[in-house]
Amino acid sequence: MFERWISEGIPEVIWISGFYFTHCFIAGVKQNFARTNKYPYDRVDLMFEVLKITQSVQGTVITGLFLEGASWDNIG
Repeated sequence: MFERWISEGIPEVIWISGFYFTHCFIAGVKQNFARTNKYPYDRVDLMFEVLKITQSVQGTVITGLFLEGASWDNIG
């Protein structure tokens, strides 16, 4: 998977369940944002938004996120 990322670039949608340490991936996303925008890493926070497949976004799009012991309220 990582060899393909090096040769073809990072995919548009990341399957987050494929990572063993998902928190490290998220930390990397935050670090890339902080470096790109010259913003302090410890001031960067995350915001999650459920998207329709056809939406275009800025940021990182993930798939494979699961809820345990909770339910999804699809209001809005």
